[in-house]
Amino acid sequence: MLLCGACAFAQDTASLAADGAALARQGQYAQAKAKFQQAISADPDNATLHLSLGLTCRKLREWDNAAVSLEKAAELDPKLYQANSALALLYEGMAIWRPIQKPGYIQKARKNWQAVIAAAPASDTETLEMAKRHLDALDKFNHPLPK
Repeated sequence: MLLCGACAFAQDTASLAADGAALARQGQYAQAKAKFQQAISADPDNATLHLSLGLTCRKLREWDNAAVSLEKAAELDPKLYQANSALALLYEGMAIWRPIQKPGYIQKARKNWQAVIAAAPASDTETLEMAKRHLDALDKFNHPLPK
């Protein structure tokens, strides 16, 4: 009987995640966010659910919520390089939008791009090249402009 309960739990979580993904594809991000939150309540250690929630929060321009969810996804599964990539891009944007905190966001973006390079498979050359380009750009961005 316990095994059947576990199957129902997994099916319910998968159903909520699928519903959230479908809603996100339709641009219904607030509803998608609610589905992903429900799925995470049922399966809080699922990195992919946290990634989906983070990407959805980013679409809703809920930058801080997106960062929390993407950080959790990266923490739960360091090999989920898509979470680090999304997080690095988010932190780069936050460095521009919140200039008083720029150095901290640049440092976080750099850390996440390095995690992408460490985790992305060698066959994903597009992602690896993007991460390297962003790291190079961050080095230039972090220096003050000459007077």
